[in-house]
Amino acid sequence: MTKINVKGPIVSNDSAWLYRWLGWDACCVNDINTGLESANGDDVVIEVNSQGGLCTAGFEMYSTIKQYEGNVEVHVINACSAATFILCAADKVLMSDAAVVMIHNTQSSWGGGDYRDAQMTADMLREFNESVLNVYEKKTGKSREELQAMMDNDTFMSPQTAIENGFADGMLFEDEKDDESSQMNFIEASKQMAVYNSTLPVISDEKAHELMLLLNSGKLPERKVPDDLNSNKADNPSENADTNNITNENNGKEQNMTLEEMLKEHLELKAEVDVLKAEAKAEGEKEGADKERDRLENLDKIAANVSAEMLKNAKYGDADARVDARELAYQAMLAQKQEAVAYMRDAMADSKESGATDVGASLSDSDKDLQDVENMAAYVNGRRGGKR
Repeated sequence: MTKINVKGPIVSNDSAWLYRWLGWDACCVNDINTGLESANGDDVVIEVNSQGGLCTAGFEMYSTIKQYEGNVEVHVINACSAATFILCAADKVLMSDAAVVMIHNTQSSWGGGDYRDAQMTADMLREFNESVLNVYEKKTGKSREELQAMMDNDTFMSPQTAIENGFADGMLFEDEKDDESSQMNFIEASKQMAVYNSTLPVISDEKAHELMLLLNSGKLPERKVPDDLNSNKADNPSENADTNNITNENNGKEQNMTLEEMLKEHLELKAEVDVLKAEAKAEGEKEGADKERDRLENLDKIAANVSAEMLKNAKYGDADARVDARELAYQAMLAQKQEAVAYMRDAMADSKESGATDVGASLSDSDKDLQDVENMAAYVNGRRGGKR
């Protein structure tokens, strides 16, 4: 028996490589095709734990499973939106005790244009809903009106409710859990569930931010990517070596891809990355220019309080000499303090050399005045190079 895992969002064949390269769970139509081809008519178990995704990919999975010759049994952990199409294609659907099924209307992930575009989008979504109703009606036997009402209300179903509504046929562990316990498990599981559903797959903000940082850095860490981008394995490796690891003609050989190698193979992504790099570079250059302009303007504001040489070095000196206005003001303050100390030291030395400190204390007031004048004259003459 072959086991096929449907985990993570349902995506197109063209975008699956990116999810796998990043190490994210995802499932595309090729995964289903490869698994069914490997089973070659034998019984298949498909384990579903998916929040949904691309409707057209889900429709193709439904048709592929419907056309399979052998028996297909689906085991449900979580099946939301487009992932529910897989349930409807199976011969038998069994629910885990903590499983949940969710159905709702199709959604568009883009918006734009005038009222005519909005109306065309609404008409398109209604037609998508009609196709979804075809699938649900055939599986459950319910009327289209009842099913549409469930979709309008974004209906979540516990295992028992999914069975009652015809989306599932029984429980995986029916003998091990009672209804009350199963219902509690469903409630706890639903609290933790994040549902993504639209006609296009949704990537979480956290992952998108992580990817953006990596792209802007100009490099991505090496990741191992299976050549066939497929992670499905047989339920029991010892039963069938051919289904142990479903790969292409390269026999599961893995390769390490750098960012440059990846971009060479996917030119459309390279163009997007180049745009991001150019925008990031331009933004960085603008931010740097703005900061430098502000630095120079602030230096000019204190130009009157610093020497011309200090100002020039602060503006255009080498990397160590270039400083902002605050740092230059601090340097100027230190320089002025040092200059004041030197001036006082020189003044005291000059006064001592003039003999002013040797004047006696017994002189009369007139004699003191005369002596002071002589001393001052001697000091001035000494500073000018004259006689003392």
